[in-house]
Amino acid sequence: MGKPTGFLEYQRETPAERNPLERVQDYEEFHFHLEDQRLRVQGARCMDCGIPFCHTGQLINGMAAGCPVNNLIPEWNDLVYRGLWREALNRLHKTNNFPEFTASVRRLVRAPALGLNEQPVTIKSIELAIVERGFEEGWIVPEPPPVRTGRKVAVVGSGPAGLACGATKPRRALGVGL
Repeated sequence: MGKPTGFLEYQRETPAERNPLERVQDYEEFHFHLEDQRLRVQGARCMDCGIPFCHTGQLINGMAAGCPVNNLIPEWNDLVYRGLWREALNRLHKTNNFPEFTASVRRLVRAPALGLNEQPVTIKSIELAIVERGFEEGWIVPEPPPVRTGRKVAVVGSGPAGLACGATKPRRALGVGL
């Protein structure tokens, strides 16, 4: 954890939203983005609790609590705080192969422990910034399969399992036929 007292020193800051009358005219993002230094400060707010339930997707009282794809949120928050954006992207990709989609729809506002009694960490803003930096720097590139078989499969569903199927590579070594 980069800043043990960060959650005490810094206030939550979220990006400003665009005017709805302006947003309906295009397909651009509906919010603005925080600058790198402000995102680093937000990463410093992560408490790195002993049991970080922000990255554990489970149902509590019928409602989702934490990240449904089990992202290692405290780890990439710390990496952003330290300015290690490439490492943050690598950490994010360990549990999530399409963060550019999932970050856009993330609803984990109260999942961080800090959200129990204070304004929570800005997980969505930080995750989106990591992904956008990855595209800007050329770290995220297409990974087509080395061999095309001509066969097709159908994937029903568009949730995390469907997204994972879309990114799965052939596994000859595991005995899975192509």
